[in-house]
Amino acid sequence: VGGIKEKVIAARREKVHTLLLPRQNEADYRELQEYIRAGLTAHFVDHFDDVYRLAFDDTEVPALWGASRGHPVTTIFTPADAAPPTPTASQAGISSTAVSAEA
Repeated sequence: VGGIKEKVIAARREKVHTLLLPRQNEADYRELQEYIRAGLTAHFVDHFDDVYRLAFDDTEVPALWGASRGHPVTTIFTPADAAPPTPTASQAGISSTAVSAEA
């Protein structure tokens, strides 16, 4: 799927902490800045069996029989304390050239 960054930002805005994404988008997710991924757990799946097992509680719905037919699920957890980057002087709009005061 496309727009992984936008999907992750929307999930954070709506206070969703667990994401199920296609395995093919794992590299896209890893490329995101750590502060964007902070506090999120992302599971990368390639078969519906894995989606079903992650999305539903076995005590609430019938369990699937047999092992997953997909590859093992990859999970990435990013701690919530990942700090946003500190802006550089130029990003903050501060000029690096000194202005001299005339006497």
